[in-house]
Amino acid sequence: MNKGLEKRIIAKYRRDAARLSALLPQSRLTIEDLNRGERRIQLYSGDEHIIDDEEARKIISLVPPYFWRLMSVPIILKYIKYSDGTRKYLVMGDIWQKRLVEILVTGDYTSQGLEELEVEDFTRLLSKYKTIIFVTITL
Repeated sequence: MNKGLEKRIIAKYRRDAARLSALLPQSRLTIEDLNRGERRIQLYSGDEHIIDDEEARKIISLVPPYFWRLMSVPIILKYIKYSDGTRKYLVMGDIWQKRLVEILVTGDYTSQGLEELEVEDFTRLLSKYKTIIFVTITL
């Protein structure tokens, strides 16, 4: 490959990656914060993202109060397409994030939570919670 072309491709990739990273959340809100009416999340770009009130109410009603200090939003999912063509969404974060996703998808939780979502589960989750889901990709 031409060295000049290779340098331009790498530079464009880095610019695009930096631009996309700026859209990720820098701060989080616990379910307890949502219950107190807080809705604003700071992004790395410096912008604010606002969680929808109805979505916040749904989450508050689904999550047991004893988990409110442990679980937080937004939920970050990483889209992965495997070499065999299988597509999944990995739940990023700790066990509490995985349990929160499991509660939102199934209405219940287990000790390990949900580590990955099938495309169908992701689609259903996103249709209900548009303002608390952030998706990253792996190239």
